Amino acid sequence: MMISAATHDFHTGLTKMLLKTAKNCPLIINNTNHSLVVFQERGVYFNKQVLLPKEAMSVKKFLNITPYWVNVVVGDETCMPDMKKSLTNLVSVTAIPTAFVIGALSFAATAGTLTGPALALAPIIDGLVIQGLIVDTAALAAGAVLAERITKAKVIGEYLIKKHPEKFVAHKGPFFPGEKYISVTGGVQDGDLILTEISKADFIDLGVTLIKDPIP
Repeated sequence: MMISAATHDFHTGLTKMLLKTAKNCPLIINNTNHSLVVFQERGVYFNKQVLLPKEAMSVKKFLNITPYWVNVVVGDETCMPDMKKSLTNLVSVTAIPTAFVIGALSFAATAGTLTGPALALAPIIDGLVIQGLIVDTAALAAGAVLAERITKAKVIGEYLIKKHPEKFVAHKGPFFPGEKYISVTGGVQDGDLILTEISKADFIDLGVTLIKDPIP
C-alpha cells in the first residue's frame, strides 16, 4: 500500500524518537500484515511478545556472549503457550498458529462471514481436499450447523499448519549479542514467513508505530 511522503516522514520521525530509549540487542519488527508471537530463545531463557503489524520488540544487551535464536509464529495473545511449556518444543510452537487458525475460522463460523484473519486464510484453504472434504470457505462461514463448522475449522487448522508450516512459523539463528535490527515479512497469503537482518537506516524507514519490552 502506497503512503504519502508526509505520512512516511511522520512514521520515520516517530521511529527515530522511539529508538532513543529502545534497546536493540535485538530490535525485531513485525513487517507483515498479521499478528505475530515473537520470542528470542537463549538456552532455557525466553524474551517473548505479541506484535501487531509495524510494532517491534526491544531486547536489552546481554552481559555475556551466549548466542540466541529468534522464533516467530503467526498468532496472538490468545494462542500463547502455557508458561510451563517449553517454547522450543516444536509441538508447542506449531500449536500457536494452529490455535490461531482454528480460532479465526471458528469466529468466522460463529459470525457467519469471513473477516480479518479468516479472510486472509481464504486464498490458501479454499478448494483444499482434507479427509475427503472439499473446503469451501464461504460455505464454512455460512453453513447451518455451528458445531459442524467449528469441527471443520479444527480439522482445517491442523492440516494447514502441517502442509504449509513455512507460512506460519520461522526460526533463525544463531545470532550473537550486540546491536541488531530484524524484520519479519511474509506469512499466510503473503508467502513464507521470513526473518531478515537489516540496517538501522532500513529499520527507521519501515516506520515503527510502537516498541514493546518483552512480556515479563
